[in-house]
Amino acid sequence: MRGNNPIALDRLPGLAQDKANPGYVLTRLRAAIGLIRYLNYQGTPNVNQRLTNIINNAGEQWRLGQDQWNAANPGGPRVLIGDFWEEWTVDFFQWLISHTRDFVTEGIKQMTRYLGVATNDNAPQVLEILRVFSDELTGLEIDTRGFDG
Repeated sequence: MRGNNPIALDRLPGLAQDKANPGYVLTRLRAAIGLIRYLNYQGTPNVNQRLTNIINNAGEQWRLGQDQWNAANPGGPRVLIGDFWEEWTVDFFQWLISHTRDFVTEGIKQMTRYLGVATNDNAPQVLEILRVFSDELTGLEIDTRGFDG
């Protein structure tokens, strides 16, 4: 998968046509939803707080470098990488959620398109799993309120 987008929308039509093996697409849809839920998990262990700590620690390092550069180069252009980091991280996770929602929605649409007319034994079960995935898309979020910024 290196260098590829594992949740690229253009991969779905071809993958969804395999009525005999829907498990490949179902696994990808479940994993996409699971990743977002995992990053937002606030139980034990508190994954969301650990994510927040990592984001904030990286931000501190970017700001430290920004401040040192700007202090050493008072007449030069100001570096604002720490400020950029704060804005980028929140935007990135919002994009990730949106892209995941689009990927799962498109996957459900493509699978339903092909399995809705299928007569094989597993079609009803697969369609029910897709309905559950659709329900899981509501409330899909990653809490970024603790990100410094």
